[in-house]
Amino acid sequence: IQRRIEEHTIDSLREALQLSPTNALALARLAGAMLAQPSSSDPGDLAEAAFHARRSLHFSPGHPEVGWILAELLLRLNQPESALDVIDRAIATLGQLTWPERKRWERKCVETRLEVDRCLNRALPTQTELAKPRPGIVKPIRP
Repeated sequence: IQRRIEEHTIDSLREALQLSPTNALALARLAGAMLAQPSSSDPGDLAEAAFHARRSLHFSPGHPEVGWILAELLLRLNQPESALDVIDRAIATLGQLTWPERKRWERKCVETRLEVDRCLNRALPTQTELAKPRPGIVKPIRP
């Protein structure tokens, strides 16, 4: 299953889901792969991607990749208020990750958060505001 997920193609992700229908990472990555396709503006494809993304969040609400993919999809569906809630929850889970994983997902989640703010026509948070500690995020001690 893991090998099929790592191949990251729509066919391999669908195959992984046939073997493990509740695999949140496979569901989220399938939604992301569907969004990356040129035909991703098709309403049917967007609806299917939304189904997979929401289902992945149901099975793994604490994984930032799952939240990030759903937030990106909600932005594409012009639902920035919902995307704001999802991306903020994803950011709050970053403290659970190891340092390298946390840095990778922190960058992606903050970029998406800034995009959500732009969509909502809110004042963009400053770098100082983004650096403030948030509940659930533990800053690592650097050696």
